[in-house]
Amino acid sequence: MLNLPGYDGDEWVRVQRYQDRPWSEIVALWQMYNVQLAAVISHVDPKTLPNVWHTPDGKDLDLEFIIRDYVVHMRHHLDQILERPQA
Repeated sequence: MLNLPGYDGDEWVRVQRYQDRPWSEIVALWQMYNVQLAAVISHVDPKTLPNVWHTPDGKDLDLEFIIRDYVVHMRHHLDQILERPQA
């Protein structure tokens, strides 16, 4: 069994120092990263969708939920990007 730790999103942002990068570079990185993830997701074997991640806080999340939840989460960020004034 593979155990993957969770992560602290605020700490991730701090360590990556996104606040020191131009907004256009962050958006370009986000776009390319998500194009790559979309390509990976499009080739997921449907038989693997029931595979479960046992989270550090005791939740069991299957791959299908993780993929769908990621899309919802990214739509939230896309809405933020589209609302932000372009610099």
